[in-house]
Amino acid sequence: MPVTLLLLARNEEALIAECLSSVAGWLDEMIVVDMQSRDATADIARNLGAKVIPHPLIGNFDLARTPGILAARNDWILVLDADEIPTPGLLTALAELIHSDRADVIHLPRANLSLSGFSVAADGFPELTPRLFRRSKMDIRGYRGKIHTFYAPLPDARIARLPGSFPLLCLLHFTNPSLGLVWEKTGLYASEEAKSRFPADFRPRPWHLLHPLRVFLRRWIKGGGWRDGWRGFWLSWLASAYHFLVLAKRWEMTLYDGQIPDAAMARSRMWEIVRKASEKA
Repeated sequence: MPVTLLLLARNEEALIAECLSSVAGWLDEMIVVDMQSRDATADIARNLGAKVIPHPLIGNFDLARTPGILAARNDWILVLDADEIPTPGLLTALAELIHSDRADVIHLPRANLSLSGFSVAADGFPELTPRLFRRSKMDIRGYRGKIHTFYAPLPDARIARLPGSFPLLCLLHFTNPSLGLVWEKTGLYASEEAKSRFPADFRPRPWHLLHPLRVFLRRWIKGGGWRDGWRGFWLSWLASAYHFLVLAKRWEMTLYDGQIPDAAMARSRMWEIVRKASEKA
């Protein structure tokens, strides 16, 4: 297919081969934008036929996709993460849509597998995401990399949404296999959202805590997470905990003139409190 794969990676040696191999025979170009990986990510990608574009490590990492998209030789772009695998049925359906010339932006049905399993309700299937598109019909240069956002289609773009079925026709997303990985990613994303989501003078107030509670109730009750037992409960709780953590990090930033402190900064501040308390004693 006249399609370019665009994959953003950092330290993905355990996953990238399976992802690239799943599409290598279906499209004619693969580009990996590598953000200073310290493992074999770049070498594995090259060995599998991908063009590797080095990129500095940046906080709003979604912006790093843009240079790769602009460097592609095809107008059609398929954006994947290293932990995503399109099923053969999905690739067949996408090829038919491209050949029919009925769409410029195609929303793929994504199955988010997490916590050692998969549940339709708790994992929110199908999550539709616009990962296959004509570059000429998306606002690539206007993208600002805001967390949890994606490139926006131009006003004249034709949109198609594929109906998904698990496990035959979907984008398999092995997003959070274990609780440890969930919590690690939660801290990373929460830091970026705390820096970018709020105005400079924002201060958390008690009523802001209602939003995380609403997130839990929406996932657990309205979304049907309760039907999936403990997995549904923990996934709903983790979604809520993420928003609590964003608020907590934003509060922490008020102590450091808008910065998120590292451990050394925090220890220094605590030693200063000890010193001042000792002087008063």
